[in-house]
Amino acid sequence: MSKRLEESKTTFREAISGTDDNVDLFGAAMVISSMGFSDTEPSFYLKELEQFSDSVESQMHSAMSARKIVSLVNTELFENQGFRGNKNDYYNPDNSYLSRVFDLRLGIPITLSVIYMEVAQRIGLECDGIGFPAHFLIRCGGEKSELYVDVFNEGKLMSRQDLFLRLKEQGFLGDSGESFIAAVTRRQILQRMLTNLRIALRRINDFERWLPVTELQLILEPWNSALFLERGMVHFTNREFKNSLKDLQQYIEIEPDNSNEDVVRIIEVLKKYQDD
Repeated sequence: MSKRLEESKTTFREAISGTDDNVDLFGAAMVISSMGFSDTEPSFYLKELEQFSDSVESQMHSAMSARKIVSLVNTELFENQGFRGNKNDYYNPDNSYLSRVFDLRLGIPITLSVIYMEVAQRIGLECDGIGFPAHFLIRCGGEKSELYVDVFNEGKLMSRQDLFLRLKEQGFLGDSGESFIAAVTRRQILQRMLTNLRIALRRINDFERWLPVTELQLILEPWNSALFLERGMVHFTNREFKNSLKDLQQYIEIEPDNSNEDVVRIIEVLKKYQDD
């Protein structure tokens, strides 16, 4: 494993350490960006965030409502800065690298949400990520607020009623839809970012960038057997047979009852290869 990858993993562990409130969401997202673009410079994007925040804060006053502050943030990010959802090329991996979202002003719901939440944090607006099915959202104004923001659609405001109606249309709504509009943790946001990126890289068979993303996700989810299987198969494709064998054996150890015949067969071949 390269020295740079090991250093990045150490930085990522530091960013996600402590209580969830202390997770450095921006710092962890920048590590993810560095996995795809080695020249990523976090301080450059941090300065941009501060400029966005300063612009919004200069227009605020003490009696301003959360809805009005949201309107100011929307104006700054979507009108002044030109951020928008990449509706024409949704599965492009660039949409999941935060640095590229800054550069291109294009992203998917969760990466645009991270930028929005980072600005909100700097101006004192309480915002939480909402793990809505297939379309990440933000709730602003606290736990009891009904002010939801769709950052993929230029900050469109939505109510609980709007969300429940959408859930019903999509077939997700059973006895209660509360779990679908509940706030998620910062670590869960990072997990979802990494999952989106892995899917995007898998679609184009970009094994070189796929592997380090899986490494980072395993730091968050060391219990996830599917990630060991996935990393083992990527190693196998890259002809890194020793690492492949180690991961596939780890998968079997975690999931002894769910191991498919193909994995067992590959392990036996790899063992024979090692013996030879």
